[in-house]
Amino acid sequence: MARKTELLPTQDKRLYSLKKRFDRARSIGGKAAVRRIGGSDEFADLLRHHLDAKGSLAALELATKAIDMAPDVVPPRLPGSHGTRIKVQWTDELIDRLRREAQWCLDNLMLARRLGFPDSYAELVRLARKRHCTPAHATQKPALKAPAVGGLSLAA
Repeated sequence: MARKTELLPTQDKRLYSLKKRFDRARSIGGKAAVRRIGGSDEFADLLRHHLDAKGSLAALELATKAIDMAPDVVPPRLPGSHGTRIKVQWTDELIDRLRREAQWCLDNLMLARRLGFPDSYAELVRLARKRHCTPAHATQKPALKAPAVGGLSLAA
């Protein structure tokens, strides 16, 4: 059974901070991001000036483990779930598209899909429709014709 190496408290804090940085880089950017941190001047400075031999060995082991555990290809980030804050840059072109598409879409989910947004952006589209679309742009519903009764039209 391997014994835990005794580190000074300041070294322990630095290694903990380094482990957090490696973990974050591993989850966001994969092997490439971990290698960037491991090859940075900041990491070399930490090894040279702030850690003793045991601390440097522990830091190199952290880097090796992080590279081994990191995925080669990072999956794309998923769109936000319901209730998370979403920010979209509403340019003039996007507002014009919103107004054009809003005329023909009866619900916000369909409008979000037509604008190229994920389904979770339906609430954002509802708010944008409320803000940017006038009642004339809101929806273009097909006119309902009343059935004719005995030759008379009820629509008159």
